[in-house]
Amino acid sequence: MLNVLGRRNSSNVQKVLWACDELHLSYEREDIGGEFGHNLSAKYLAMNPNGTIPTLIDSGRVLWESNAIVRYLCESRDPHGLLPGDVWSIALAQQWMDWQQTILAPAIRPLFWNLIRTSPKNQDLEAISTARNKTEA
Repeated sequence: MLNVLGRRNSSNVQKVLWACDELHLSYEREDIGGEFGHNLSAKYLAMNPNGTIPTLIDSGRVLWESNAIVRYLCESRDPHGLLPGDVWSIALAQQWMDWQQTILAPAIRPLFWNLIRTSPKNQDLEAISTARNKTEA
């Protein structure tokens, strides 16, 4: 049984849960991080020294970083199901996974926090404009 440690409202945890669902994998999930805490406990840091979520436990083995977890699940559970069939296409798919994590997500984060999580009177319009410009091609 897979155990996913991380709160459901984290986009990185959602990515892992989505992969599990697409691969028809059974898993248990434990609320860690954000309002639930525990990600900076000695026990959690022993598994994931970054204190980030998600962390995957699979038969006693521990893996962290959402893209690494998604790749592991695809390659270990269904190597030619979600992944393309040839090495070049796999590399391109992984390129876009990493782009989403390193370029798109940091650009979208200020938009999300300012437009969704912040009341209009407290929104940082300059941060919104800067973030919006980063997300437009």
